[in-house]
Amino acid sequence: MNAIRTCGARRCTVQFGGSLRPNRYMRTSKVILWLLCASSISLVGCSLVAYVQCEQSSVCDLHAGGACMAAPSGNMWCAYPDSSCSSGYRYGTFQTGDGVAGLCVAERPDAGLPGDGPPAMTVPASCAAGLLQTCGAFTNADCCRSPLVAGGDYFRSYDVGADGGSLSDKSFPATVSSFRLDQYEITVGRFRAFVEGNMGTRSNPPAIGAGAHARIPGSGWQASWNQFLPVDKSAFLASLHRRVSLRACAVKLAGLQRGDRGSRRHPNRAA
Repeated sequence: MNAIRTCGARRCTVQFGGSLRPNRYMRTSKVILWLLCASSISLVGCSLVAYVQCEQSSVCDLHAGGACMAAPSGNMWCAYPDSSCSSGYRYGTFQTGDGVAGLCVAERPDAGLPGDGPPAMTVPASCAAGLLQTCGAFTNADCCRSPLVAGGDYFRSYDVGADGGSLSDKSFPATVSSFRLDQYEITVGRFRAFVEGNMGTRSNPPAIGAGAHARIPGSGWQASWNQFLPVDKSAFLASLHRRVSLRACAVKLAGLQRGDRGSRRHPNRAA
């Protein structure tokens, strides 16, 4: 015996095929089905599955590697790794709306996918010598600290604020991969270690491809740039001394032009 369910805008009916007549259990099932259809509010047609948007990747746990990703509509749905998709992700089929259930996630125009994983923590050459921990408000923090900034989806034209200049356009979703950001600026100690190590010179240039963006081919260091580097450590130091001297002169002249002589005297005046 076959049961055929037909759903309209407000009710469902069940038609039983075959020679057997519906018994009381079948009638009970029909009533329950009708009640479920009638009481479903945010459903399309007579579907018994509600569409549920995600807010963060941690709720996308039906499969490993789930990520909360934006659809072209701007709504957020769970997606899961799929190597057959150019983006590497496919929208889930459970409680996924906007007609994207089971479809490949479109590739984003900018910096990657949340599934890229956190970048590896590499120790810069200027930190390898074991610098003293003198950074931070209490001068006891690691000057080379580079914490992880978690990536994810965002809307490039969406910025809701209370200043009257809010943007609520969700037409341009994009994704940024996780990345690391140095907590402190380059210190004198780190720069000194860099120079003393004869780094950044033609005799010891950066490795080809160093600093490349993982998703932008050819964005790293190129051999053709080596010609613009100082020949060696001595030439590097000489260029630094010249720049420091020129800056000192510029600062002094600026002070004289402002009349800010203080205890200094003009070089053409008698002491």
